[in-house]
Parts: sequence; C-alpha cells; structure tokens
Amino acid sequence: MKHIILFLYTVATVTQGVLGARDQCNSTVPCPLSNGYQMDCKYEFGGGIGCACKRCFCPGNTQQFTYHGCVPRPKIGESCGYQNVTVGCLTSRAICTVESGNTCQCISMHVDDPPHYPSHDLERCIPKPVLLDQPCSIAAPCDNIPGAVCGVAHQCACASDSYPHEDGRSCIQAPRIVGDLCSQRNTCDRIPYSECITGQDGDLPIPSDLPTCQCRPLYQVPHLGEADRCLPTEIGLSCSDQAANCDLIHGARCHGSEARSMCLCPKSLPNLEFTKCNKK
Repeated sequence: MKHIILFLYTVATVTQGVLGARDQCNSTVPCPLSNGYQMDCKYEFGGGIGCACKRCFCPGNTQQFTYHGCVPRPKIGESCGYQNVTVGCLTSRAICTVESGNTCQCISMHVDDPPHYPSHDLERCIPKPVLLDQPCSIAAPCDNIPGAVCGVAHQCACASDSYPHEDGRSCIQAPRIVGDLCSQRNTCDRIPYSECITGQDGDLPIPSDLPTCQCRPLYQVPHLGEADRCLPTEIGLSCSDQAANCDLIHGARCHGSEARSMCLCPKSLPNLEFTKCNKK
C-alpha cells in the first residue's frame, strides 16, 4: 500500500510540476526550472486550443514531455533515448536511427543536397566547405580549398604563408623570391627591400603586364640563386645584417641600430659614385 501511495504521489508531483510549468506567466510570475533548464515565458496564440496568453515553454535546446519536463536534445553522436521516450536531435539535419545505435546522425535533406558532417561542437551538420570563412571541422575539413586549413575559429582560413584569392576559393602562396606574383593583399613583405610592381621589368625576366615582386630602386638580388632578398648597391642605403647586408658594395659594412641601419665605409671613404669603398 505504501508503494502505491508513493507511486501516486510521485506521478502527481511530476504531473503537477510539468503541467504547472505550463501555467500562465508574466513579468511578476516567472517560469520555473525544469530538469535544471529555465523555461521561457512565451505568448501562446488562441485559435480554439491555446489560451491566447503567455505560458511557460521549454527552451529550444530541449524537448518538452508531459511526464519528463524539459529533456535536453542530444548532439550528433549522442543517444536519443531518454527513459521510455525518444528525444529529437538538437539539429533538424540529424535523425535518430536504429542502424546508428539510436544515436543522432547527420543526413542529406534531398537528392541534390551534399553530404553533411558533424560540426566541431557536434551541434550542427555542415557540408564540406568550398569557400574561405565557411565553417569546418575534423569531419568536414577544408580539402576543397587549395592552401586552406581549418583555423582556430573553426572556419577555413589561409595558412600563415599564403593569402586569400579574390574569389575566396583558394589561397595563394605568399611571394618568396623576386619575380613571384603579388597583389595588394598578397604583398612582398617576406622579401627584404622589395615591392609589388606592375608593368615594369626588374632584375628577373617576367611578363610586364602582371604584378610581381621586384627590388626597390638601387637594390639588386645577389644572383639568380639568391632571389629571396634585395641588397643595396650604394653607400648610405638602408641595410640589414641578417637579411640584406652590404655584400654588393666592396668594402662596405652594415652599421646602425636594428631599427635604422645603412651601408657605410668603416675605414675609408666611398668613391664618387658611392658604389664602393676606396682603399686607404
């Protein structure tokens, strides 16, 4: 008898809690919690069934059941069974199937719909990205976008040594040597003392109608095998001990601070053309 009374009390309590949660609410009568989820106070239209008033409803990431209250919707790969009921998946692009062991799995909505895969947080089903900035995950990598990787924001982005193409469908490798193609976005910053020039031939033979990295005026590449830098050719020009020294100027050395250095003659005077240091 005690068990029957306890059972009836439990059912009554649950029913009262759930049905009571559907009672009318307003600014002074807020909605209660259900299984730890704060219910939302929303307007319910009449139409012969509703009350045309504000009632408490389970939040969107849960499903409302009469005897279970607000039950969390499972993510992709999670079980969709809860006690004796089946809970709808968190995303409408996933369904619960027996073949998957009663877990939520991504599906295609129609014949022309591309395959969808779990997002990084397992809350959505996404197609394999074809454009930069589209969402990606381990299951949906950026393989369709040459040079792109799945970035920390879980969006396709160009690797650190490349730049986005204007169409957003590929990444262009950053210029590394004089003569490489460049653009306003794909700059020549990796090549010391170079700039992006269009319609002008530089140290290397290139098509004159395409923008390419070329040495600044009075700078040259050491030789074809070292086109990754441009060196100064006259005394007084800016230089760098590591990247752009004064090797093309006989007797000159790079002097100054890290922020500002120039080629100077350490123990003699330059010639009249400032192209080398005279012997003592």
